[in-house]
Amino acid sequence: MRQKFRPIQNSLDCIGDINAIKTMAKAKAKAICFDLDGTILFNFCTPLENENIIETLYSFTEIGYEVVINSARTLEKMVQMLPILKKIYSKIVIIADSGKEIVVHGKRDLDWALYFDSIPKINSNNLEFVTNMLKRHSIPFHLTNHVNDVYANIKVETPISLVIESDINKALYFKGLFVKSGYDNLKIVSSLVNKGTAYMWWKQHRGIIAFDIGIGNSVLDKLFIDCCRCKYLINYKCKRNLNGYMFIDINNYNDLQHFLKDLLDSYR
Repeated sequence: MRQKFRPIQNSLDCIGDINAIKTMAKAKAKAICFDLDGTILFNFCTPLENENIIETLYSFTEIGYEVVINSARTLEKMVQMLPILKKIYSKIVIIADSGKEIVVHGKRDLDWALYFDSIPKINSNNLEFVTNMLKRHSIPFHLTNHVNDVYANIKVETPISLVIESDINKALYFKGLFVKSGYDNLKIVSSLVNKGTAYMWWKQHRGIIAFDIGIGNSVLDKLFIDCCRCKYLINYKCKRNLNGYMFIDINNYNDLQHFLKDLLDSYR
């Protein structure tokens, strides 16, 4: 049986009368911001089904929403995987490469690009520092190929404790970096340019966003989800005792369709 969808009542940040929220949302701009891989794109979906899901999310524009894709993929890789993006490119917002690039309705945000050029980047010394701390704590790990100027992913065999995460973050504080531990990974992230800061930059330049929905699947996605009024985590592997989030399990294409239909019906 499909899980019961209760978007407002189960989220502390969404408490209140749903009709009042809908009235406020209609009065000013609204947005839906979502990750791709592991959030709305899955291995069990065919390329055609992936295109259908993007079309469904794009339909939020018809009810007054800004549609924002927020992915660790580069813009080029997104378009290669989802050719439909070429058709809607000029009508949506894309935050690409873990926050490095913002494209608003087909135009690159040049101010953000200049800001990105000015910040410290993740380098080999940063990676070595973090991995040495993991070695000192006898934590088995290996670097993945997900490494760029603002984000690096380290696979670990067991979740990192909050004590170790805090120790690493204290040492990274003045480098403009921090780490976030997930179920089986440790992510090194720029504190200045990431999925969350890029989304907040766009929100501030867009004007008043009275209501927004954030959807992701990982601790990295929480950086932008936490900037949103309503927060959804898909197939979340870490502890689910977090107030203010809706946890949704997606096991097949039908689950995904039902989830998006419920979103459309609930947040018109």
